[in-house]
Amino acid sequence: MARLTRELGHSETTFLQPATIAGADARLRILIPTGSGAVEVPFAGHPILGSACALAADRTEPSTVTFQTGAGLIPVHVTPLGNGSWEASMTQPLPRVVWSRPALPGLAEALGLSPADLAPGLPVEAVDNAMQTVIIPLGSVEAVDRCQPDLTRLRALLGRDGLCTLAFAPGGLEPGSDLHCRVFSPFDLVSEDPATGSANGPLGDYVIRHGISARRELISEQGDRLGRPSRIRIQIDIDENGNTRTIRVAGRVQRIGGGSFII
Repeated sequence: MARLTRELGHSETTFLQPATIAGADARLRILIPTGSGAVEVPFAGHPILGSACALAADRTEPSTVTFQTGAGLIPVHVTPLGNGSWEASMTQPLPRVVWSRPALPGLAEALGLSPADLAPGLPVEAVDNAMQTVIIPLGSVEAVDRCQPDLTRLRALLGRDGLCTLAFAPGGLEPGSDLHCRVFSPFDLVSEDPATGSANGPLGDYVIRHGISARRELISEQGDRLGRPSRIRIQIDIDENGNTRTIRVAGRVQRIGGGSFII
Protein backbone atom coordinates (compact mmCIF):
# COMPACT_ATOMS: atom_id res chain seq x y z
CA MET A 1 0.00 0.00 0.00
CA ALA A 2 2.80 2.42 0.82
CA ARG A 3 4.55 1.74 -2.50
CA LEU A 4 1.36 2.35 -4.49
CA THR A 5 0.64 5.52 -2.53
CA ARG A 6 4.10 6.87 -3.35
CA GLU A 7 3.79 5.82 -7.00
CA LEU A 8 0.45 7.60 -7.48
CA GLY A 9 1.54 10.73 -5.62
CA HIS A 10 -1.97 11.96 -4.81
CA SER A 11 -2.91 13.72 -1.59
CA GLU A 12 -4.42 10.43 -0.37
CA THR A 13 -4.80 6.90 -1.69
CA THR A 14 -7.39 4.51 -0.28
CA PHE A 15 -7.52 0.73 -0.04
CA LEU A 16 -10.70 -1.28 0.52
CA GLN A 17 -10.61 -4.41 2.67
CA PRO A 18 -13.29 -6.66 4.21
CA ALA A 19 -14.90 -5.10 7.29
CA THR A 20 -14.03 -6.57 10.68
CA ILE A 21 -16.84 -4.93 12.69
CA ALA A 22 -20.63 -5.03 12.41
CA GLY A 23 -22.40 -2.24 10.56
CA ALA A 24 -19.63 -1.55 8.02
CA ASP A 25 -19.74 -2.34 4.31
CA ALA A 26 -15.94 -2.32 4.07
CA ARG A 27 -12.80 -1.35 5.93
CA LEU A 28 -11.15 1.71 4.42
CA ARG A 29 -7.39 2.29 4.75
CA ILE A 30 -6.17 5.81 3.89
CA LEU A 31 -2.50 6.53 3.16
CA ILE A 32 -0.72 9.80 2.39
CA PRO A 33 2.73 10.10 0.77
CA THR A 34 5.56 11.50 2.89
CA GLY A 35 9.24 12.13 2.43
CA SER A 36 10.11 8.79 4.01
CA GLY A 37 7.43 6.70 2.30
CA ALA A 38 3.77 6.82 3.30
CA VAL A 39 1.77 6.92 6.50
CA GLU A 40 -1.74 5.75 7.31
CA VAL A 41 -4.22 8.29 8.67
CA PRO A 42 -7.43 7.42 10.53
CA PHE A 43 -9.74 9.76 8.66
CA ALA A 44 -9.97 12.05 5.64
CA GLY A 45 -12.77 13.70 3.70
CA HIS A 46 -12.54 13.50 -0.07
CA PRO A 47 -11.01 10.02 -0.31
CA ILE A 48 -13.92 8.70 1.76
CA LEU A 49 -16.45 10.36 -0.58
CA GLY A 50 -14.69 9.01 -3.66
CA SER A 51 -14.29 5.52 -2.22
CA ALA A 52 -18.00 5.37 -1.33
CA CYS A 53 -18.94 6.23 -4.91
CA ALA A 54 -16.54 3.61 -6.25
CA LEU A 55 -18.06 0.99 -3.97
CA ALA A 56 -21.59 2.02 -4.98
CA ALA A 57 -20.76 2.30 -8.69
CA ASP A 58 -23.21 -0.42 -9.74
CA ARG A 59 -26.13 0.93 -7.70
CA THR A 60 -28.84 2.81 -9.56
CA GLU A 61 -30.69 4.23 -6.55
CA PRO A 62 -29.56 6.46 -3.65
CA SER A 63 -27.92 4.42 -0.92
CA THR A 64 -25.66 4.67 2.11
CA VAL A 65 -22.16 3.21 2.28
CA THR A 66 -20.69 2.83 5.76
CA PHE A 67 -16.93 2.52 6.18
CA GLN A 68 -14.92 1.14 9.06
CA THR A 69 -12.14 3.71 9.55
CA GLY A 70 -9.60 4.60 12.20
CA ALA A 71 -12.11 7.21 13.38
CA GLY A 72 -14.95 4.71 13.69
CA LEU A 73 -17.93 4.12 11.42
CA ILE A 74 -18.37 6.83 8.75
CA PRO A 75 -21.65 6.79 6.76
CA VAL A 76 -21.73 8.29 3.25
CA HIS A 77 -24.99 8.90 1.40
CA VAL A 78 -24.49 8.42 -2.35
CA THR A 79 -26.87 9.50 -5.13
CA PRO A 80 -26.01 8.39 -8.68
CA LEU A 81 -26.32 11.11 -11.34
CA GLY A 82 -25.29 9.05 -14.37
CA ASN A 83 -22.22 9.23 -16.62
CA GLY A 84 -19.91 8.20 -13.80
CA SER A 85 -20.86 10.99 -11.42
CA TRP A 86 -22.53 11.08 -8.02
CA GLU A 87 -23.60 13.41 -5.25
CA ALA A 88 -22.10 12.28 -1.96
CA SER A 89 -22.53 13.46 1.63
CA MET A 90 -20.61 12.18 4.64
CA THR A 91 -21.20 12.64 8.36
CA GLN A 92 -17.95 13.58 10.09
CA PRO A 93 -16.63 13.15 13.64
CA LEU A 94 -17.21 16.33 15.62
CA PRO A 95 -14.07 18.45 15.97
CA ARG A 96 -12.40 19.05 19.32
CA VAL A 97 -10.63 22.39 19.86
CA VAL A 98 -7.08 21.55 20.96
CA TRP A 99 -6.05 25.17 21.47
CA SER A 100 -7.27 28.64 20.53
CA ARG A 101 -4.87 31.59 20.55
CA PRO A 102 -4.33 35.04 19.12
CA ALA A 103 -2.15 35.15 16.02
CA LEU A 104 1.11 33.34 16.72
CA PRO A 105 4.32 35.35 16.31
CA GLY A 106 5.86 34.52 12.96
CA LEU A 107 2.75 32.82 11.57
CA ALA A 108 1.96 35.47 8.95
CA GLU A 109 5.57 35.46 7.78
CA ALA A 110 5.54 31.64 7.53
CA LEU A 111 2.60 32.03 5.13
CA GLY A 112 4.45 34.64 3.07
CA LEU A 113 2.17 37.40 4.39
CA SER A 114 2.36 40.38 6.71
CA PRO A 115 0.66 40.51 10.14
CA ALA A 116 -1.83 43.00 8.68
CA ASP A 117 -3.21 40.21 6.47
CA LEU A 118 -4.48 38.27 9.51
CA ALA A 119 -8.14 38.80 10.42
CA PRO A 120 -8.34 41.02 13.52
CA GLY A 121 -10.22 39.72 16.54
CA LEU A 122 -10.34 36.08 15.43
CA PRO A 123 -8.21 33.33 16.98
CA VAL A 124 -5.98 30.79 15.33
CA GLU A 125 -7.28 27.36 16.37
CA ALA A 126 -5.95 23.83 16.30
CA VAL A 127 -8.78 21.30 15.99
CA ASP A 128 -8.93 17.53 15.87
CA ASN A 129 -11.66 15.41 14.26
CA ALA A 130 -9.35 12.40 13.93
CA MET A 131 -7.23 14.59 11.65
CA GLN A 132 -5.27 17.58 12.92
CA THR A 133 -5.96 20.97 11.37
CA VAL A 134 -4.89 24.50 12.24
CA ILE A 135 -7.43 27.11 11.09
CA ILE A 136 -6.02 30.56 10.26
CA PRO A 137 -8.46 33.41 9.54
CA LEU A 138 -7.25 36.02 7.04
CA GLY A 139 -8.70 39.41 6.27
CA SER A 140 -9.48 38.94 2.58
CA VAL A 141 -9.83 36.44 -0.24
CA GLU A 142 -6.93 38.23 -1.91
CA ALA A 143 -4.69 37.49 1.09
CA VAL A 144 -5.61 33.79 0.93
CA ASP A 145 -4.59 33.66 -2.73
CA ARG A 146 -1.36 35.53 -1.97
CA CYS A 147 -0.11 32.91 0.51
CA GLN A 148 3.32 31.51 -0.32
CA PRO A 149 3.96 29.26 2.66
CA ASP A 150 7.37 28.27 3.92
CA LEU A 151 6.58 24.68 4.85
CA THR A 152 9.71 24.28 6.98
CA ARG A 153 8.71 27.29 9.10
CA LEU A 154 5.13 26.04 9.38
CA ARG A 155 6.35 22.64 10.58
CA ALA A 156 8.53 24.28 13.22
CA LEU A 157 5.80 26.68 14.34
CA LEU A 158 2.75 24.40 14.41
CA GLY A 159 4.16 20.89 14.82
CA ARG A 160 1.84 17.96 14.19
CA ASP A 161 -1.16 20.10 15.10
CA GLY A 162 -0.68 21.66 11.68
CA LEU A 163 -0.79 18.42 9.70
CA CYS A 164 -3.36 20.37 7.66
CA THR A 165 -2.95 24.14 7.76
CA LEU A 166 -6.09 25.89 6.51
CA ALA A 167 -6.04 29.61 5.67
CA PHE A 168 -9.43 31.10 4.85
CA ALA A 169 -11.44 34.29 4.46
CA PRO A 170 -15.17 34.96 4.15
CA GLY A 171 -16.42 35.49 0.61
CA GLY A 172 -15.30 33.90 -2.60
CA LEU A 173 -14.35 34.16 -6.22
CA GLU A 174 -17.84 33.15 -7.34
CA PRO A 175 -21.27 34.51 -6.40
CA GLY A 176 -22.90 32.32 -3.79
CA SER A 177 -19.66 31.16 -2.16
CA ASP A 178 -19.40 31.77 1.59
CA LEU A 179 -15.74 30.91 2.20
CA HIS A 180 -12.48 30.78 0.26
CA CYS A 181 -9.66 28.61 1.58
CA ARG A 182 -6.37 26.94 0.84
CA VAL A 183 -4.98 23.94 2.70
CA PHE A 184 -1.26 23.36 3.06
CA SER A 185 0.31 20.08 4.19
CA PRO A 186 3.68 20.82 5.80
CA PHE A 187 4.42 17.12 6.45
CA ASP A 188 3.34 15.65 3.10
CA LEU A 189 4.94 15.34 -0.31
CA VAL A 190 1.79 17.03 -1.65
CA SER A 191 2.34 20.53 -0.25
CA GLU A 192 -1.10 21.93 -1.12
CA ASP A 193 -4.35 19.99 -1.31
CA PRO A 194 -7.01 21.03 -3.85
CA ALA A 195 -9.92 19.69 -1.75
CA THR A 196 -9.92 18.78 1.94
CA GLY A 197 -13.23 17.61 3.34
CA SER A 198 -11.75 16.66 6.73
CA ALA A 199 -10.59 20.27 7.28
CA ASN A 200 -13.64 22.02 5.80
CA GLY A 201 -16.01 20.38 8.29
CA PRO A 202 -14.21 21.98 11.27
CA LEU A 203 -14.01 25.21 9.26
CA GLY A 204 -17.81 25.32 9.13
CA ASP A 205 -17.94 24.77 12.90
CA TYR A 206 -15.35 27.56 13.42
CA VAL A 207 -17.31 30.00 11.27
CA ILE A 208 -20.53 29.46 13.22
CA ARG A 209 -18.92 29.42 16.69
CA HIS A 210 -17.18 32.75 16.04
CA GLY A 211 -20.21 34.45 14.51
CA ILE A 212 -18.73 34.86 11.03
CA SER A 213 -21.88 33.43 9.49
CA ALA A 214 -25.27 32.30 10.76
CA ARG A 215 -25.89 30.10 7.73
CA ARG A 216 -26.18 26.38 8.39
CA GLU A 217 -25.15 25.39 4.87
CA LEU A 218 -21.99 26.95 3.51
CA ILE A 219 -20.15 26.73 0.19
CA SER A 220 -16.38 26.66 0.56
CA GLU A 221 -14.04 27.27 -2.39
CA GLN A 222 -10.70 25.46 -2.54
CA GLY A 223 -8.17 24.45 -5.17
CA ASP A 224 -8.48 27.45 -7.49
CA ARG A 225 -4.79 28.38 -7.29
CA LEU A 226 -3.94 24.81 -8.34
CA GLY A 227 -6.23 24.88 -11.37
CA ARG A 228 -8.44 22.27 -9.69
CA PRO A 229 -11.36 24.28 -8.31
CA SER A 230 -13.46 22.45 -5.72
CA ARG A 231 -16.76 23.59 -4.25
CA ILE A 232 -17.47 21.94 -0.92
CA ARG A 233 -20.85 22.04 0.83
CA ILE A 234 -20.61 22.17 4.62
CA GLN A 235 -23.83 21.42 6.51
CA ILE A 236 -24.01 22.16 10.23
CA ASP A 237 -26.80 21.08 12.60
CA ILE A 238 -27.05 22.98 15.89
CA ASP A 239 -28.71 21.79 19.11
CA GLU A 240 -30.97 23.85 21.38
CA ASN A 241 -27.90 25.16 23.28
CA GLY A 242 -26.22 26.46 20.16
CA ASN A 243 -23.63 23.68 20.03
CA THR A 244 -22.74 21.81 16.86
CA ARG A 245 -24.58 18.49 16.79
CA THR A 246 -23.75 17.16 13.31
CA ILE A 247 -21.33 18.10 10.55
CA ARG A 248 -21.77 16.87 7.00
CA VAL A 249 -19.53 17.58 4.04
CA ALA A 250 -20.95 17.06 0.57
CA GLY A 251 -20.08 17.52 -3.06
CA ARG A 252 -20.06 16.00 -6.50
CA VAL A 253 -17.77 13.10 -7.34
CA GLN A 254 -16.66 12.36 -10.91
CA ARG A 255 -14.98 9.16 -12.08
CA ILE A 256 -12.05 10.08 -14.32
CA GLY A 257 -10.45 6.72 -15.04
CA GLY A 258 -9.86 3.10 -14.09
CA GLY A 259 -7.37 0.34 -14.49
CA SER A 260 -5.34 -2.29 -12.70
CA PHE A 261 -1.83 -2.75 -11.30
CA ILE A 262 0.40 -5.72 -12.02
CA ILE A 263 2.74 -6.19 -9.06
